Amino acid sequence: MDQKIFELGLSVETVSVYLMCTGLADLGEVLAMDKLKSMWSGTDGDLTDGIETLKEHGIITISDDSIPCCRLLPSDSWKKT
Repeated sequence: MDQKIFELGLSVETVSVYLMCTGLADLGEVLAMDKLKSMWSGTDGDLTDGIETLKEHGIITISDDSIPCCRLLPSDSWKKT
């Protein structure tokens, strides 16, 4: 987890999505959207909004594969937008 996430002024839900993703990635898990949805304890809307915000900030990217997966990007590519 990169501490820079706390400096971006993102919502609690968005930071929670990031923390969930980094926790899974640290365990070597694939960040499949289905896996994220099954682990998320908030609303589907909060998860979707969090993922979209992370994408907008260049923190994650989502594959176009038949099973969509997130990939965390290095913090030097993150945007403040």
